[in-house]
Amino acid sequence: MKRNRVFSLGVGAHLFFAVNILPAHAADEVPAPAPTSSIQQTQGQSLSSGGALKSQPEIRVPGSQVLSTSKPIAKDSATGLLAERIVKLEKEINNMPSAKGATAKKMDANVRTMVSEILDLNSLAKGALATYWNDFGKKKSPTLKDRARYMKLFKELVEENYLEKARIYVGGKYQIVLTEENKGQAGISVLGHIKKTDVDMDLEFQMAKNDEAWRVRDIQLDSTSLESTYRGSFNSIIKKKGGFKAGFPEIMRAMEKRLKELKKGRATSI
Repeated sequence: MKRNRVFSLGVGAHLFFAVNILPAHAADEVPAPAPTSSIQQTQGQSLSSGGALKSQPEIRVPGSQVLSTSKPIAKDSATGLLAERIVKLEKEINNMPSAKGATAKKMDANVRTMVSEILDLNSLAKGALATYWNDFGKKKSPTLKDRARYMKLFKELVEENYLEKARIYVGGKYQIVLTEENKGQAGISVLGHIKKTDVDMDLEFQMAKNDEAWRVRDIQLDSTSLESTYRGSFNSIIKKKGGFKAGFPEIMRAMEKRLKELKKGRATSI
C-alpha cells in the first residue's frame, strides 16, 4: 500500500488531542508548524532503515482491536507502558456509548485521568508558550496567578478535546502500529505509524520520565508536532496583539471559547 502523504493537518492534529484555539477567521493566518508478545498476528508494513516499505507480521497487543507492534515488547519498557495505557483507554472508550447517568460521568472522569497518565500536560502547556513561559511574574507581564489559571484551562481544553476525538481514533476506525524504540538524551522516542484503508502516517511518541513515570511530552504525525500546533496558535495571537502582556488575555479568551464549543459539540477544526 502506498503511504498517503496528502492528509489534512486538522485530522492529524485532532488525532492526538490538539485543537486550534483561534477564531475561524484567524485560523488561516497560522503557518504550518515546523508526532509482552501476543499470539494473534496480522500481515502489515513498516519502514525499513532506508525509508522503503517492507512487509512484516504485526503482533496484536492483547486486549486491543486497534494496537499492534512489529515485534514483542517488554512490559516495563516505555513502549510497553504506552501500549498498556492505550489498551486501558480503548476499553473505557468502547464502554462509553452504553453508559448513562452517574456511570457515564464516572467514565468521563476516568478518561480525563487517563489523558494525564499518557500525556505530560505540564510539559506540553509550558512548551506551547515557549520562551513566553519565563515571562510570567515579570514586571509588565502576566502574573504567576495567571500562569496557574492558564495551566488549569489548558489541561481542561486538551482533556475535553480528547473526549470528543478518542471515540473516533481509539474506537476502532484506525490502526496504530508501534515499530521501534529509540533512546536519546531527552528521553525515548516510540516510533510507528497509524493507518486505515487510505491513510498511513509516520507516528512518533516523544517520551520522558516525570515523577518516575513515563509520559508522552510530544507527539508527531509526519511533520506535524502536537506542541508546535498549539504554539503556532498562541504565537499568532501574541504577534497580532503586539506582545505577551496584551496577547495573554486573548489566549485565555480563545481557549475558554473553544472549550465551550467542544462541550457543546460545535468546535471547528484547523
